[in-house]
Amino acid sequence: ITAGRFLLPVFRYSASLDVGYSYHWISAPKAVYDVTFNNINGVRYDYTNYAGDFEYTAQVSYGNYEEEISGGSVDGKNVVLTSFEGVYESLKGRLVWGRGGSTTFTQPQVDATVAAIRAASPELAEALEMNEDEGTFLGLGLEYDNFNWFVSGEYTVLETEDSFSAKDVAYYVTAGIRMGKWTPHLTYQTRDGEHDVKFTDIVSALPAPLQAPIGGANAGLQSAFFEDFSITTLGVRYDAMANLAIKAEISRYENNIDNSTRADAVLDTDVLQVSVNYVF
Repeated sequence: ITAGRFLLPVFRYSASLDVGYSYHWISAPKAVYDVTFNNINGVRYDYTNYAGDFEYTAQVSYGNYEEEISGGSVDGKNVVLTSFEGVYESLKGRLVWGRGGSTTFTQPQVDATVAAIRAASPELAEALEMNEDEGTFLGLGLEYDNFNWFVSGEYTVLETEDSFSAKDVAYYVTAGIRMGKWTPHLTYQTRDGEHDVKFTDIVSALPAPLQAPIGGANAGLQSAFFEDFSITTLGVRYDAMANLAIKAEISRYENNIDNSTRADAVLDTDVLQVSVNYVF
């Protein structure tokens, strides 16, 4: 039993996310791991056992979290997360389900837009704002590792349906070969958080003079949070010592959203990174 502030067991590397030495990348794939609720204040129950050669762990967590994100803050209450992980020889599987019973997001720009919309359509403003809304999370992970080579991946779905936020579907697939102290690896990751604009039926029911401006505000608010990108990474890890790893990676980031008119648009780019991870 764990009580207090702890990392939620959401992903394969959640327990060691801040310890870069524990995985082969410089940083865990952002398409999957870049979420708002890594830490939580609450309680967790872990149960581990064996069934023949099959080892399994079940975890149940409950609590609240508050984090800063996108220039605002998100507050989650009554968060419940359950996970089940099984290992059989070189094969590992993981299933996660979570629910935030009351999720609230506040940000000056979002709050101002919702307030302007509320003057013309309280119904649309109520639908758009993320105020004590229910959010859900689903995750699936698979891994095969025979110590000579490995392949693994994680797939996640995150949604707060009754709000401006789009459903995020993300996954990564990674593979590598261990050759003595060298571990070359290849990773592909993607996140799809760009979908059709919601609540157009409410806009269509407004008086004709209001449909264009309110519809534009509705679409603008939702599209500001759309994400649709992929990253391909080729890297290598060199274990110089038992507690020292040197890593180098080159990544290709591709933005699949046509937002070239936005001043903060992130364009396609290549990134070269080098890191040294030391543990003691």
